[in-house]
Amino acid sequence: MALPVPNLDDRKFQDFVDEAKRRIPRYAPQWTDHNVSDPGVTLIELFAWMTEQMIFRLNQVPDKNFVTFLELLGVGLQPAQPARGDVTFMLSAAPRPDRRAIIPAWTETATERTETLEAVVFTTDTDAEVLPPQVRWLLTSADGDEFQDQAATARGETALDVWANPPRASNAMYLGFDADLSRHVLVLQFQCDRVGIGIDPERPPWKWEVWRGNEFKWETVEVASDTTLGLNQNGEVRLHLPYACQPARPDRMREARTWIRCAPLDQLPPGRAPYARAPRIRRASAYTIGITVPVTHAQPVGPEVLGYSAGQPAQRFRLQNRNILKPQGSDEIVEVAVTANNWEPWTMVPHFGDSGPEDRHYMLDSITGEVSFGPAVRQRNGAEPQFGAIPPQASQIRIRRYRIGGGVRGNVAAGRVKVLKTTLPYVASVTNRADITGGLEAQSLDDAKLRAPSLLRTRFRAVTSEDYEYLAREVEGVGRVRCLQPRPDDPSAPPPNTVQILVIPALPALTDSELERQIELHEALAQENRRAGIEGVLQAQLRLTPSTEFRLREYLDERRMLTTRIQIGEPQYVWVTVQTRIRVAPKAEPERVRRDVKAALYRFLNPMYGGGGGGWPFGKPLTIDKVYALIQEVPGVDYATGLDLYPINLTDPKGQRLGKSEQVINVPPNGVIVSYYHNVYSA
Repeated sequence: MALPVPNLDDRKFQDFVDEAKRRIPRYAPQWTDHNVSDPGVTLIELFAWMTEQMIFRLNQVPDKNFVTFLELLGVGLQPAQPARGDVTFMLSAAPRPDRRAIIPAWTETATERTETLEAVVFTTDTDAEVLPPQVRWLLTSADGDEFQDQAATARGETALDVWANPPRASNAMYLGFDADLSRHVLVLQFQCDRVGIGIDPERPPWKWEVWRGNEFKWETVEVASDTTLGLNQNGEVRLHLPYACQPARPDRMREARTWIRCAPLDQLPPGRAPYARAPRIRRASAYTIGITVPVTHAQPVGPEVLGYSAGQPAQRFRLQNRNILKPQGSDEIVEVAVTANNWEPWTMVPHFGDSGPEDRHYMLDSITGEVSFGPAVRQRNGAEPQFGAIPPQASQIRIRRYRIGGGVRGNVAAGRVKVLKTTLPYVASVTNRADITGGLEAQSLDDAKLRAPSLLRTRFRAVTSEDYEYLAREVEGVGRVRCLQPRPDDPSAPPPNTVQILVIPALPALTDSELERQIELHEALAQENRRAGIEGVLQAQLRLTPSTEFRLREYLDERRMLTTRIQIGEPQYVWVTVQTRIRVAPKAEPERVRRDVKAALYRFLNPMYGGGGGGWPFGKPLTIDKVYALIQEVPGVDYATGLDLYPINLTDPKGQRLGKSEQVINVPPNGVIVSYYHNVYSA
């Protein structure tokens, strides 16, 4: 697509005339008639016109050459990026073979519309069906090597002690299913004996895991609810299963499409008692009640007729909308009518350089919404070969479907998507359990200039750590990236032939309402009864959604070296609390100043937008002088009378959160600073 030519000098004809007239009293004080009828003014206007023409042409040369060079490289402005995430559909009843629950692609969900805000629409990316599960295997193991078949208990014929007495960390109960239950909301039903297992029934010391294949092994599963009180009464355990529950079975186990296991925790958090004896169950069964589907901030449009072919090369047609999202799937294509009811699909290409005269190719400019067909280019010998086929004359051209959307408007918080715009049978509700992020506005020309050197260096092949970081940032939903490669002199580095990608997800910009929302969320940490839940929300914001991680892994797999293994994780987050007392300047409003100081702290101590604006640098320590300088720059602050920096350890097994006050908070090489909550008092 064409890049806009920059306007480097915006001075116009009248600017030069006015400037010359202002200089007349200084250089020719006897000249007093400045009307347009004066011959001298006529000469000023003539030279102003000539100067405008000359400066316009001269100032266009350097950047015009640069922009033309970018076009030759195929570097164009990237369109607005849509926010992506996951939405969970919950059913009113479990599916059966005679009552299938299907979520088709393009299903529309949305946020609630308010008096001031329009609803944000999201569409599902793929078809999904909630499959009815069937427990094929119920196994127990004392050590993970030998397994005992407990099929009689699954049928309700005999009681079973799930683990040994007393339970050990190596004990486990395994459930195998015939269906691939990836992304499903799985409900396990148990009939249990009350055996007095000595635990806190609201927080049972167990873990539920799912087998993710030989690369990822066993992965912890989110437990949505548990009415069995830790397998101590009849009830249900509801699990949210992740993406890609691998069908490959674990070693020495039976064949099944999905394997789930339950085991006692090997390390207990403070204040939680272990199982005094193993739970006893008499029957086990399962059903599904929902599924998680990837969604995109997009609104489908079409089919739309573009026009009729004139039978000439280089034809162009414009869609009714702009900011078209990248086409996906077989429906988002341009078609040409062969007969009244017969449409011939054409293929979208990035350029016509490799297209022959019979190739049914077209190009789509996502920003302008322009569809173009192949040109005929005159050669030095006078021939004019055709690059790409020409639609037959008078044939109708249409696009079957396309999507519009993108931008920061699609970045919404968890729980905001709750409206089902497409009516579906058996679907009771819909919600996003995590933030939907990754929405960006269309790229500017300055960004394209900065992107050109990286494009030349990588050419979409990942070899160096800089290549991996650049390519990872191209994936929607990815914010900042740190790549770690093997180093023989560093024992903490990844093993040979392994590349570790540390990712901070794309987060909404800290401006206006989003900044206010983050401040209120962090400030609520001071409330003891809400602290645990809010910590979970803050930590979830800094994790990649399963769908984004899946797209990132697929994108890098296509560009990595064959012998390289990729690991995707997150940086080490260093949580910090700032406590300060400020003196408010005379006539300033104390409450407003305190709020502004807090806002400045939350912006500055942010892994995505902190530091100098590009995110807190990896490995950079936080020093007290930087915070003093930050507070001093806030309007209305006279000076700060005291300042303390406290590291917060969210993983301390002793439960000690607040550390000692520090002058310098060190950050590991692969870590970043994150705000916990800040106390600002006025003197």
